[in-house]
Amino acid sequence: MEIFIIEAKKTDAKNFLTFLKKIGSETNNLTFGKEGFGDDVEKEEKILEQYRLSQSCILLAKNKDKKIMASCSLVISDRPRLSKKGEIGLSVLKEFWNLGIGTALLKKLIIIAKEKELYKLDLRVAQDNFNAIHLYEKMGFKKKGEEEGMLYVDGKQIKGYFYELIL
Repeated sequence: MEIFIIEAKKTDAKNFLTFLKKIGSETNNLTFGKEGFGDDVEKEEKILEQYRLSQSCILLAKNKDKKIMASCSLVISDRPRLSKKGEIGLSVLKEFWNLGIGTALLKKLIIIAKEKELYKLDLRVAQDNFNAIHLYEKMGFKKKGEEEGMLYVDGKQIKGYFYELIL
């Protein structure tokens, strides 16, 4: 399968919102559910453009038909004391799990982080998201702590872990 990794542009907004709704309906391991991030394409265009103009970025993995299969975000603070580390998020549609797409996105994101001279990447992951934990550990991330109630889903608190990668 061919994978095209691109930085999200505002022209991706509509398809990205559709992707977020679908992925939000597939798992309880995200900070949102089936509602995704709403339907406001104009608002999402502005958000994607802000990412593009800042140090932060959103990468999309697309197939040859330009369908979004996965996304990976890197958020970097504009505050000087926080500007040399980033926080990441990674989401892969269920039909594309275990095909190397998450690995490819994360590798590209780590290259970008090094180019931006970051010294560390942080992430949070739900304790029962075993596929993601395996990927992060394979890529060199180390578990640094736990958080009770990292997520609140269907009336239940979900425990999570903090991971970091020193670049």
